[in-house]
Amino acid sequence: MAYTPFFQGTEAQKVIDSFLGTGVNATTPMSPADMNANNVFRNPYSPEGFYANDTDMYPVDSYTPPVTDDEGIPNCPEGYIYDEVLKACRFIGFSEPAQEDSDREETDTRTESQKIYDEMKKDVTDPFGANRFVNKYEDGVDEFGNPIYKFNPSTGVFPLFGIPIIDKLTGGPQRREDKYNTAINTIMDQTKSRFYNNNPFAFGSLNGDYFTKFNDKNYLERVLGETVEGSNQGAKMGELIGSVGQGTAPINQGGQGTEPVDVRGSSLVIQSDGGTRRRDDTAYESAVAKNIARNLAGDNSTGSGFSKSLGGFYKGR
Repeated sequence: MAYTPFFQGTEAQKVIDSFLGTGVNATTPMSPADMNANNVFRNPYSPEGFYANDTDMYPVDSYTPPVTDDEGIPNCPEGYIYDEVLKACRFIGFSEPAQEDSDREETDTRTESQKIYDEMKKDVTDPFGANRFVNKYEDGVDEFGNPIYKFNPSTGVFPLFGIPIIDKLTGGPQRREDKYNTAINTIMDQTKSRFYNNNPFAFGSLNGDYFTKFNDKNYLERVLGETVEGSNQGAKMGELIGSVGQGTAPINQGGQGTEPVDVRGSSLVIQSDGGTRRRDDTAYESAVAKNIARNLAGDNSTGSGFSKSLGGFYKGR
């Protein structure tokens, strides 16, 4: 039996006929597009009066639009130009949409504060930008409710055809991993202090490929018993936090210290079921402890900047 290619066989014909529907098959002539009722071609964009009637195959010899300008020159429709020689509108095609000048500089309408914010959020050497970047790699929580992070080379790559391959060929995963590691170091370095060989007030911990950020409650539990070296002469973190708002220094010595933390931030204010807004004491005390930890960091630090007698900060809150 001779071999018959599929598209030349009866099975292919049946498939085509079935797809085209009832009354139409593969041999049915197709109706030419843009043919009017008299089977004469008509450009759907032809202006009124371009053809003398519905049966003429060709436009009138000297088509002149009915509208003219102040000088009596016909106002041709889009796609046509008035030809002075032919005394008619001649079709030249439709114009392309106007393109913006790609070299023209756009006016930056951002405020200075917005410009600084936009730079900070992209900079992984800044604590704000570092935390924003690391947050993309959250991988769950531990038994204390602390968020855990782990680098994933696929995070941030659109899963469209070809893009992951191109990303690998151009070194994208390695660049993101380097950025991730820099962000982790930025977060951990905020609390490195010359007063300690370790980093007892760190905001997180690194264990192999996993990085853990301590939540407010867990951070307090970790640092309340730690000794605050420097100007506080060995006081415990818990003692300093316990003195907040309880300053005993006389007025001529400065009175109470500054408010340890700005409570207007939404993370430090909670709302009860009844709608009453109050300070979240755990978040507040954790923020005080973190301010103390930041003040202890740095090669030139002299201490926490916090005074028990003032019940607040006298510098660097």
